[in-house]
Amino acid sequence: MNDSTYSIKLPIQCPNVHNGCKSEHLIKTGHDTSVKSRTQKFYCKDCDCTFYAHTSGVFKDLDDLFNEFLINLVKDGRLDQKAISHAINCSNSTVSQLFKVIANVITTSLAVKNAWDAPMSGSILFIDETWVKIQHRTWYIVVVVNEAHHVLTWALIRRREADVILPIVEQAISRLKSRPPVIVTDDFSTYKRVVVRLGYDLIHVRHIHKPPYGRMVLDKIEHAPPKIRIAHVATTNDIFCNSNTFLVRMSQSEIKSPEKGKRGRKPGSKKGMKPQHRPPHTTAASKPKKRGPKNAFKEGIIQVYHYTKKAGLVCPLGGADKKVAEMLELVGHYFPEKYVTTNLVENVFSALKKLVNFRGKRSIPAWNLVLEFYFTIRQYPAIVKQELRGLALCRNIINRSLDLKFKLLPITTKIMSEVV
Repeated sequence: MNDSTYSIKLPIQCPNVHNGCKSEHLIKTGHDTSVKSRTQKFYCKDCDCTFYAHTSGVFKDLDDLFNEFLINLVKDGRLDQKAISHAINCSNSTVSQLFKVIANVITTSLAVKNAWDAPMSGSILFIDETWVKIQHRTWYIVVVVNEAHHVLTWALIRRREADVILPIVEQAISRLKSRPPVIVTDDFSTYKRVVVRLGYDLIHVRHIHKPPYGRMVLDKIEHAPPKIRIAHVATTNDIFCNSNTFLVRMSQSEIKSPEKGKRGRKPGSKKGMKPQHRPPHTTAASKPKKRGPKNAFKEGIIQVYHYTKKAGLVCPLGGADKKVAEMLELVGHYFPEKYVTTNLVENVFSALKKLVNFRGKRSIPAWNLVLEFYFTIRQYPAIVKQELRGLALCRNIINRSLDLKFKLLPITTKIMSEVV
């Protein structure tokens, strides 16, 4: 555009000016011949300090301004590399290095670690996962949230198996003051195995994401060794939106209590069954049993209940089971005038996909670093601000970004003169 020349004159101040040094007696003490640029050296007679122009006290103010600038750029977990590259007018490689430095500082901070280990309040858990492609393979981001929208824990996993997800859920529960009586997930079969293996009585709410939509199943799990009794209650997920009379379908099942170290076949047994115990060969006329979970909406008995929105009470009608009414009433306490869904976790994923580029070619360690940085910014912004304010990043970035100087310098009051 226009051929304009900008010249900004900055004062030379002692680096200790922020610690009380008056910085009134400064002299030049030659050049540093150990570097190619032969940088000018300065000496402060007041505090006996030797420094360079680029380590002058005024740059401390620029560091603080730049850190505030970064805090605003990454506010609410916004990790858009292109937006930040445009904001500070630096190359993508410079922004990547900047992110790496900031993320390492945050993720290795003792204050951040203590925050993630600190106990939390909560009486209901929401668990869900989303997927991401890493090196042409599908990985899953599992997130556990409490009713206050606070992320208790998260993990990047390769397999969605019970042995993998169970420690994640147990870690989230360990942060709570007491074990949650209600856990909400989708209808993925692994979650049913996970909640049973937690080893205590609870209500597992399964929101079914298959047509016809708007259905849910409540499993009341009771441990009575050597068996586990499960009462299944199937109904719609809108029963707590308004006062209404609704139907539920009830059924029950029993499974053996899981024993540690007793997985797989019995010792000495061989793969397969003995010939005399093999089932007869299935013909075209005989239909094989359908594999997968049973449809709770087609089996069991039907009962009628009434929900009063104002009082939050569920009343059994026509001799319906009172225990089921109490179970529904407990779940309705967490969903007043709402649909029973896993939307709390899905909202976390929606924000994550808006603020983090899922199409970037990151390695697995890089993804773990980005996710930990993102969730830390979202959950503990005050700690992130505190950690970033002590960094001296401006000097490494400002020389690569001419525009950044003019964005930061007008804010400070340390400019002696400006000539355009």
